[in-house]
Amino acid sequence: MKHASLFTHLGLTENEGRVYKALLHLGPTSVTHIVERTKLHRPSVYRALKGLTEQHMATPIPKGKRTHYAPASPALLKGRIREEMETLEHAVTPLEYLYEKRPQRPLVRLIEGKRAIAHAYLSIPRTLKKGDIYYRYSARDVVKRDDQIDKRVIESYRKERDSKQLERYVITSSENYKRKKPELTRDMKMVPPEFDLFDHDVSQVIYGHNVLIIDYNSQTALHIENPAIAQFHKRVFELLFKLLPQ
Repeated sequence: MKHASLFTHLGLTENEGRVYKALLHLGPTSVTHIVERTKLHRPSVYRALKGLTEQHMATPIPKGKRTHYAPASPALLKGRIREEMETLEHAVTPLEYLYEKRPQRPLVRLIEGKRAIAHAYLSIPRTLKKGDIYYRYSARDVVKRDDQIDKRVIESYRKERDSKQLERYVITSSENYKRKKPELTRDMKMVPPEFDLFDHDVSQVIYGHNVLIIDYNSQTALHIENPAIAQFHKRVFELLFKLLPQ
């Protein structure tokens, strides 16, 4: 059953999930029709309806001597998902505290292949908090290069980035600068054409406690995680950004 795991994850039993989905298909209906749709025994259907009613996922409707049942909106499930996400986030917070308090020895990862490019993009919004800032030396507009990165990764990156309202400062080539449209959450400056800073197709992203260096030619990413190193690269970026002309 396509949605069985979703229903179970949100606290419904397997039979409650089956009955609820049957109600969505049938609309307000009788127990007899639910039995025919789900192929469950009548006692099982009654138990499932009792559970759904208690959880406000179904509403009994008197109809003569019989009772019909109507499904609640699936929007209630979205509310449960939000509540569970909040619970999970609260549970993760102490772990983040422990992670931040660990000995700050640099952690270095070498990631190779298209997975490296995916990691490079998705780790940015997933690491930062709402309203945070990150810094990028952008060698090229890899978003438009189908051979470099899966379009689904870019869509996820943009969606998560925009939902968190992340701001970014970008230093790029004059060619890439001219192709980009203005955005409220992005401030860009370009390196003069006579410099060859981006001729090697290497980019760098500085976010949180992370420095990510990406070589698009070999599809390799070097991920360095360390507050001091990240702060050093951030300060260098800020200095260069300040000195470059508008």
